[in-house]
Amino acid sequence: MAFNLGISLFFIGRIMPGVSMNGIPLSGMTVEEAAATITSSYRFPETGNILLVDGQNNWPVKPMQLGFYLDPLASANSAYNAGRRGGLMQVLLQRVNVFKQSVQVQPSFIFDQKTAVNALNTLAVQINQPVQEANISIEGTQVLVQSGQSGRVLDV
Repeated sequence: MAFNLGISLFFIGRIMPGVSMNGIPLSGMTVEEAAATITSSYRFPETGNILLVDGQNNWPVKPMQLGFYLDPLASANSAYNAGRRGGLMQVLLQRVNVFKQSVQVQPSFIFDQKTAVNALNTLAVQINQPVQEANISIEGTQVLVQSGQSGRVLDV
């Protein structure tokens, strides 16, 4: 109990020791400091790549273009809550574990559906292909054959 009380007092308003996010150490930081560190260190939504594939066509896009954004404050709060959630025994066990081994917390993301829909609608202009029925016509003594074409539509 004294151990738990000491840890609680020492880390009031600060992230517990041994807590990191994707290799970024956050121990001892306030939620605001952790959010700033996460923002400056975690660039996947801006720099990562997602490859959209349609047959032989590929479109590399950034996660941000599809509406995936890092939520640094929610991510920092998740790190802050490590070792602080649950009943007394669960909290004690978590706190002992953070001193023995590191605790990895996952980043939180926001998904903006409107951004994704806009990006996919823009891409649909390149993908969509109307159906063309095969056609045979006669002009004078000429028989004209027009081949059909399968259609496809990106269903957003």
